[in-house]
Amino acid sequence: MYEVEWIETDKDFVMQRYSTVRIGEEIYILRGIDKNVIRTKDNPTECRLSVNGVWFNNRSGEPYSMVQACMVLQD
Repeated sequence: MYEVEWIETDKDFVMQRYSTVRIGEEIYILRGIDKNVIRTKDNPTECRLSVNGVWFNNRSGEPYSMVQACMVLQD
């Protein structure tokens, strides 16, 4: 079970943080837009992730794992 967060920019160019819970490989429970996002006074259109992590997608929108891509290279 993992908590997953990502940031998307809406049509008004304001960053919105979304969160979901990932169970296993294919089950996602979407929580939606996070309401308690901390924004600075200097730049209120930007936000950050609450955890130190990044989730990469490939061009088709599938999750991409560098570790999984390099599995064939390990001993």
